[in-house]
Amino acid sequence: MDVINIVRDCLKSWNKGGDSEWSVCSLMSKLFVLTTPSRNILISPHCNPTDSNCLDVLTTAYHTLICATLLTWSPPHPLTPTAFVEFVQSVLLALPSTSLSSPKVLSPALIFGDHLVDMIWSVDLQLDELLNEARAASTASGEQGKLSSKDVAALISKAKKAQQNAENDKQRIPVIVKKLLVCPLVLSRATYSSLPVLGVPNYQSRSLS
Repeated sequence: MDVINIVRDCLKSWNKGGDSEWSVCSLMSKLFVLTTPSRNILISPHCNPTDSNCLDVLTTAYHTLICATLLTWSPPHPLTPTAFVEFVQSVLLALPSTSLSSPKVLSPALIFGDHLVDMIWSVDLQLDELLNEARAASTASGEQGKLSSKDVAALISKAKKAQQNAENDKQRIPVIVKKLLVCPLVLSRATYSSLPVLGVPNYQSRSLS
């Protein structure tokens, strides 16, 4: 099951018709219709996010979607932060209801929410690394004595473009997290400890009930 290509294929027609609600339903229907021995590709993993195989499917699918919202990975079919958050919320709303044996036990949706923030945090750290590399490359390119001025200019331009993309993406990450904050199905109490690192201020003022 090639989750990455399935998601990328869905992204091609995400904005068809210009209706974000249609786009969410389109991707959901494509992902949920495709089955692996009678189990839906995302619904089943969402219902059991503590299983390593299920978590791998979820991580692959949502990491692909997160990267589609960022300039650094030059997505051929970019996704807006709003569309991403709407999709996450719509998927969680489509999950079958569960009865928990203990109020201390997190629901599958909240467990996934913790993993989702971990994914976003990981991408944010990766952007830090890429940003540092781009800055270093921009400086080093100007010191290339054996290259022609044209080649040096091209290297500097490429490095600065990568730096600009990473800087813009670093600003977009908190936007995504702030939008997730208004989705009560996504974030658990424990998740909030990660939010200041992702650049989300005043997180403690939110209701954690």
